[in-house]
Formats: sequence, C-alpha cells, structure tokens
Amino acid sequence: MAIKHAVMASRDIKHPFEADLSFLYGTIFTGPALSPEADSRNVCIYADGALDRSPCGTGVSALLAIESASEHLEPNEPLVVESILGTRFICRVLGATNYGSYKGIIPQIEGRAWITGRNEFFVAPDDPVREGFIFR
Repeated sequence: MAIKHAVMASRDIKHPFEADLSFLYGTIFTGPALSPEADSRNVCIYADGALDRSPCGTGVSALLAIESASEHLEPNEPLVVESILGTRFICRVLGATNYGSYKGIIPQIEGRAWITGRNEFFVAPDDPVREGFIFR
C-alpha cells in the first residue's frame, strides 16, 4: 500500500475517456515462476490492501498489452502466469484494436475458478433505492 500511495502522490493519473477511472486501483508485483509450466509469477494488491488469489485478469491483460507492444509476444502465443498461490492463467493476445486514438489488444484469459460463497438478494418493487446508492 505504501508503494501505491507513493505512486499516487507522485503522478497525475488520468483516464483518457472516463474521469471516474482516473485513479490507481492496485499494485502488481512480478517475478520468476516457481513452476516450470509457467512463464512468470505475480501478486496483485488492490483496493485497500486486498490480495487477489488469482494471477489477476486485469493485471495479466495489461501484461499482455506490454509484451505485445514491445514485440515479445506474438498473437495467439500463450503466456502462462501463476499467482502467489500457484494457480495459473493461460493468456493470449487474440488481436489488435483501437480505443479512441489509442492502440489496444483483445486479450484472452483462461483459468479456473471455484465458488466460495452464495448470496441471494430480495428487492421489493416499491423500494425507492432498489437500483442502489453511493455515499460520498
């Protein structure tokens, strides 16, 4: 969290199209894989200090974009990223795209997930805040 706060204090973070997304949500630490079946290992610390048990889909999508832009990864070439727990995502760049005037990629992330809980919500049709609310 100290690194996240230091980056936020030293840089102006602006999303090019969505002002609500102009913030730093997480920090990803990367290193060599422990498993011979993986290319790298990472851990994502996000929000107010939560740890992602997976390799982090958003984070590996960013990694794919970086590797593709630096020409270290060919389209459809698999990149296997393991989490701090050893779970893995198999990642690929399916193609290129544009986001406004910015170059982008179409990522594909393959992995496993396990159900860890279940919730059921009941919403009364006459509830005045049934669509939700935010306190700021």
